[in-house]
Amino acid sequence: MVQGRFIEKIMPYKRILDKQLWKDIIQHMVIPDQPVKSNILPERWAMHEVEISTWIDRKTISNKYSI
Repeated sequence: MVQGRFIEKIMPYKRILDKQLWKDIIQHMVIPDQPVKSNILPERWAMHEVEISTWIDRKTISNKYSI
């Protein structure tokens, strides 16, 4: 990422990010191949997609008005 884009897009979040995560972001900018110390979780959206798709696959059509 270009330095100007970094300042524009990421710098505003410095105050809300964990200190170690901020250090890891800076480190990744300088040395991209070095592993980070922060625990990076997968995107939540991807997890929800899988969960919802399993619900759809198991869904059975029933007549909710039958007695």
